[in-house]
Amino acid sequence: MREYSKAPCSIVITNFNGKDLLDECLTSVVQAVSRHNPLDEIIVVDDSSQDESCDFISSHFPSVRLVANPVNVGFQRASNIGAFVAKFPIVVFLNNDVIVDADSISILCGYFDRYANLFAASAKLYGWDRESFLAGRRIAT
Repeated sequence: MREYSKAPCSIVITNFNGKDLLDECLTSVVQAVSRHNPLDEIIVVDDSSQDESCDFISSHFPSVRLVANPVNVGFQRASNIGAFVAKFPIVVFLNNDVIVDADSISILCGYFDRYANLFAASAKLYGWDRESFLAGRRIAT
């Protein structure tokens, strides 16, 4: 039986020149958050994109917290910046080319309720066809 968590979490998405990916990614994350907890925060750390990603996020996803790095610091440091500004102890890291299933945030965070000393949990990654196991496309639990 899957356990669904309602504890709020911070979702950190690192972006660099990913404007073309953000609509699908953020739409799916916003939907998952609406099913999980209205207190959840979505943070996009933009790593000095040159493709108008920041303008797109601001105009199409005003509920998303945007952290715009003035210079490119790389994926790992940008992810760490997202963790540093996160409000909640559970932080979900996503790439900008990921679409999440509607219940995936609730299910993933549920493991932290179930196992008191849990440090990290990971979801299964599927390709767009939901059959192949290609990293970096669709998350399901």
